[in-house]
Amino acid sequence: MSDTGTGPEAERITTIENLSDKVDRLATAVSQVLAGKGPAAAAHEKAEDATEDRLGRPSTVEEQVAAALEARDREARQAQLHEDVASAKADLAALKEKPPETPIRKIERWMGWREA
Repeated sequence: MSDTGTGPEAERITTIENLSDKVDRLATAVSQVLAGKGPAAAAHEKAEDATEDRLGRPSTVEEQVAAALEARDREARQAQLHEDVASAKADLAALKEKPPETPIRKIERWMGWREA
């Protein structure tokens, strides 16, 4: 009963060896794909670059107009911000403490030499 040359047991061993080889090849392929070294890695990078270029620039008239309006609004906001900062600096300069004036003596006020 130890017939190993032919029969169902020999076919089963051959099938298991074939399956083992297939599993090893699949494991290698999966590890390459996960590592980013598979056959489609270069194609994926090219497609990603093309998509970024396409999404980075306005392609329709509406997008171009919207981008121009946004740039104009951004410049207006910057100018307004600069004006606000300048006015705040002017207000701060006006709030600085001034040295006190010398008091008017009674005699000077009575004689009219200095007006209050």
